Amino acid sequence: MLLDLPFFLYEGTRVVGPELRAKNNWYQKALKQTKYWHATLHDWVLERSWEPLVTAAYRQLKTLANAALPKRVPANTNLKLVNSLSGLLEQGVSVLLITAHPLPLSPPTFDYITPLQKRHPQRLKHAKIYGTTHSFVENGGRQAVVTEVTKWIRDSSSVNQELKNAYAVPIEPLPTPGSTVTAMLDNPANLSNANPLS
Repeated sequence: MLLDLPFFLYEGTRVVGPELRAKNNWYQKALKQTKYWHATLHDWVLERSWEPLVTAAYRQLKTLANAALPKRVPANTNLKLVNSLSGLLEQGVSVLLITAHPLPLSPPTFDYITPLQKRHPQRLKHAKIYGTTHSFVENGGRQAVVTEVTKWIRDSSSVNQELKNAYAVPIEPLPTPGSTVTAMLDNPANLSNANPLS
C-alpha cells in the first residue's frame, strides 16, 4: 500500500552565476518576444470571420496529437520512484496506490499512474480520496484510507486464492503399507535388483 507518492523531485534554490544570469536574461527576452507574437497572432485570428473554423480544427488536431504522440515525463520526475514501482508490478506484486485530492481541485498535472495501470490492470489499484489533504486527516480521509485498504486486502486475498487453486500442483498420496515401494524401502537389498524403468 502506497500513500500519495511524490512522483516529482523538489528542487532547491540554486545560486546563479553572472554568466548563467546573462544567458537567462537573453532567454527570457526571447521568450517574452515569442509570447508577444503569439498573442498578436491570436488576436488577429479572433477578429476574422473564419475564426470558429480555425479554432475547431486546432482543437481536433491537438486532441489527435495528444492521443497519438507519446508524452514525455516532466524534467523533475522522480525516475527512481517510478522505476521502482514499475519493477514491483513487473515482479507480480499487487500494489494499492491511494492519492489525496483536496477541494477545490487543483489544475491537472502529468498523469504517472494511468500508463502503469494500463500495463498492469490486475496488479495496480488506484484509489482517489477527494476532500482530504496529503496527511489524510481532514474530512474523513483516515476512515476512507481504512475502507480502501480493507477492500483491497479482501479482493487481493480472493484473487490470490484463485491463483493458488489454478496453479496448485497435485500431491501424490503416500504409499500404503505392503505396497511395492514400502517393501523395497523395508529391504534395501531389493533396491539394487529393482529395474527403475519397469
